[in-house]
Amino acid sequence: MPTRLHAELGDSQWFVACLCADWCDTCRAYRKAFEKLARDNAVDAFVWVDIEDDSEWVGDIDVENFPTILICKGETPHFFGTLLPHIDQLAKLLASVKTNSRQISTDSADLLQLAARIRGEIIK
Repeated sequence: MPTRLHAELGDSQWFVACLCADWCDTCRAYRKAFEKLARDNAVDAFVWVDIEDDSEWVGDIDVENFPTILICKGETPHFFGTLLPHIDQLAKLLASVKTNSRQISTDSADLLQLAARIRGEIIK
């Protein structure tokens, strides 16, 4: 099961999920920074998803590079993609996504299901 890094979903209802793999050196290093960002951000929820250990959660979503980030408000995806492994880039992206609040266009049932699973089962 994915690891919730923030105890509760904040008032904003935004969450950030990082899809990575434990075998990846870049992911292991990035996780420390991701966990610190989660601690420093008391408003939004953060979740770590290991694409191999949590493969039933990920479904058929193709994760080609790490870290792959999913940012949602409720169950609605607003960003899904790969970032350079620099946590400042994620912090800026999160602020930007929340400011423009535009949903991404997706016909990926797996992505929508992942967002719903995280929102409904992990973040309570």
